[in-house]
Parts: sequence; C-alpha cells; structure tokens
Amino acid sequence: MKHFLLLCLFLTGISFLTGSCLQKKPADPFAQSPTIETPITDDGLPKATAIAWVDYNKEKKWSFVRTVKAHVHVDKYGKITILEFTKKQSVILENYLRKCLKVYRVPQPLLEGNYIKPGKQYMQLRYVPEWIK
Repeated sequence: MKHFLLLCLFLTGISFLTGSCLQKKPADPFAQSPTIETPITDDGLPKATAIAWVDYNKEKKWSFVRTVKAHVHVDKYGKITILEFTKKQSVILENYLRKCLKVYRVPQPLLEGNYIKPGKQYMQLRYVPEWIK
C-alpha cells in the first residue's frame, strides 16, 4: 500500500510538472500590444502615425531621401520591429532597414510626449538610398 501511494504521488508530480512546462505561448509575440487606430487614406491603407529617419547621420553627405511605409510594432523602450511592408520592397532594402532598426530607438521625448505611442501602427521609415551597401 505504501508503494502504491508513493507511485500515485510520483505520477501526480510528474503530470503537474509536464503540464506547467508545456503551456502554450501566443503565436504572435506582439498579440498583446495595442493597435493604434489611424484614418484610412485614398489608397485603402491606414495613414502613417509618424516618420522615423532610421539611418540619419550628420557627418555623411547625401543628395536625396526615400520613404517606405510599413506596419511596425513599437515597444515601450522605443525599439521598432517591422511586421510587414505595405508595398513589396527589394530584399536588399528590407535587410538594410531591418539592420538599421536593430540599432535605432525612438527618442525618449517623443515617447514621453505621446507623439509616438507604443503598439502596432503604420509608420514611414525614411532612409538614404546612397548609403545602402
């Protein structure tokens, strides 16, 4: 009887541990973040909430800039993650923007002043085509 009780206790403990370790995580890591509602433009896409100049450098010379609209997630620390582009972009440009956004952070005064709010939103990402390598 003593062995049977220990076996039942052991099996209950194992089932408890495996059940707690195998809890499902949400498929989308940004599923809990709020989506910022913006008005729809003539082309059927939401209006961009802000413009982020992702590769700005005062020391470098440039002649013109380009802007790409993207659906992004901004976390509470100002890190921007691209969820999707509104129009198809070249692989080189996508990789360049993702590389720039690894370093880029939204300036803290813009977050504190609620000019840019954390969450999912459409933003324009500004870059200099001459600097793409």
